[in-house]
Amino acid sequence: MGEASCMRVAGLMAAVVAFIAPAAEPAARPGKVHITVSKGTTYVLGPRNPDGTIDYVAAANALLSKGVTRENNAAIPLLRVLGPNALDEKMRDRTLKALGLDALPADGDYFLSKDEYVEKAYPDDDQQQLDALERMGASTDKAGRGPISPQDHREVAEWVRWNAGALQRVTAAAKLPRHFVPWVSACDPPEMLDGLVPLRHGSLHEVWLALQARAMLRAHSGELDRALGDLQTVRRLARLSAQRGLLLDVLIGAATNRSALESMQGLATSDRLDAEQACRLIAAVDTLPPLADPYPACMAVEHLFALDCVMRFARHGLDGATRFYSVSFGKKEDPLPPVDLDIDLMLRLTNEDWQAVVAAGTKRSYAEREKARAALDKISDPDVAAILEQHAGSFDYRKRLRALIARVGAGNRERLTRAVYELPPIGGKSSHKAFGEMFESAAFRRELVKLAAALRRYRCRTGQFPNRLAALVPADIPSIPKDRFSGEPLIYRRTAKGYLLYSVGPNKADDGGIEKYHAKDLVVEAE
Repeated sequence: MGEASCMRVAGLMAAVVAFIAPAAEPAARPGKVHITVSKGTTYVLGPRNPDGTIDYVAAANALLSKGVTRENNAAIPLLRVLGPNALDEKMRDRTLKALGLDALPADGDYFLSKDEYVEKAYPDDDQQQLDALERMGASTDKAGRGPISPQDHREVAEWVRWNAGALQRVTAAAKLPRHFVPWVSACDPPEMLDGLVPLRHGSLHEVWLALQARAMLRAHSGELDRALGDLQTVRRLARLSAQRGLLLDVLIGAATNRSALESMQGLATSDRLDAEQACRLIAAVDTLPPLADPYPACMAVEHLFALDCVMRFARHGLDGATRFYSVSFGKKEDPLPPVDLDIDLMLRLTNEDWQAVVAAGTKRSYAEREKARAALDKISDPDVAAILEQHAGSFDYRKRLRALIARVGAGNRERLTRAVYELPPIGGKSSHKAFGEMFESAAFRRELVKLAAALRRYRCRTGQFPNRLAALVPADIPSIPKDRFSGEPLIYRRTAKGYLLYSVGPNKADDGGIEKYHAKDLVVEAE
């Protein structure tokens, strides 16, 4: 099976392209589009657009909106906290209308980003603003590793105070069970690519940075329960983010969840917890279940998104469909050669690939999942491999397409269709294996955090850390997990001042407890 291509491109890849080179959308072709509507091709059978294609925007919204009400949808109060700038300007009015909301006023009691804060704190002084942003960035980085003091991190502490009301409303919103931001489109027929990023992820990123910073400020002051409450809010936001169903959203959720857990790890390895507080930290970690594997979790909507990308080829032809990926930066660009592609074949290949994607995520062991994901990344077509080698590192998808057509020729329709399908729009290979490693590393962090808290509890009880992890069972923790990646016991040893605990990580190599640069160990270290 071939690698993910532009027809099966992950949401992350499409988003990257959107920020690199937004291009004008081509007009839809008049008349009917000749495709076969069936489970094996279009996957869903309706609703249908006037041109005969599937309205995947409506299909995705129908799937995602099941059980959603105005009362249980966290997106509504979050938008009222974040303000209009959290929505893509082109899709803002349509998104608000789909949610049944009036326009958000330009000025309101909204969450202040770090940029907005420094503009208010240091008006008319660009250098002071830049210096303050640099200091605040260092403060939020440190808050990701452990408690911070308001005296040493004054600007972040003040930023958090300015946002107290907004963060209180975020905390309430994060307790709601659903997060539905409708897919909207300005195209006719509608296209999912139009509404790829309706809610700017940077807005929520700033919110969880503020919550994380406040948690570590509170922890420094001895307010552990309130600190844990803020970190639990971050973890709830992570789970809400993943509900939109794209791989991009699921991975952002996993990264957000990991960041909150790393702050919890910083608490567990600090000297600020007593035995009872360490126990409460373990209970807080267990309050929320582990994040689901990203591929089965995002299968339904990402699958529809991939099929909808194929519809662009059916409506606009190869040249029109790929102008989204243009890197001409406004310069006049020659059209791609007109070629006849088998759209039904592209649809069938997309469905086959997504079945394999989900199957990879459901393998029982990490080694099996890693092997299956690596197979998904493999380039099977020698002509595609040759083009990727020839244009290594290039972001110009259309240039590579032009070279591929010249190499393969247009004489064999099926041969060319398969080759075009396998050519990725960005880079040299797809990233199923890398995405899997990111997710599984983030998922296993929760086990390390619980062990760190159990080790802290043991030290509070006995005055020292144990010589072996087994000594924690059953008084401090019910059992010791195996390393998710190797299947072997986690590596633990006492040090002169404390301990070193680590998993060998996704590369399954013992890098000596190092977690930076090319080393992939997942490390907990305490003094």
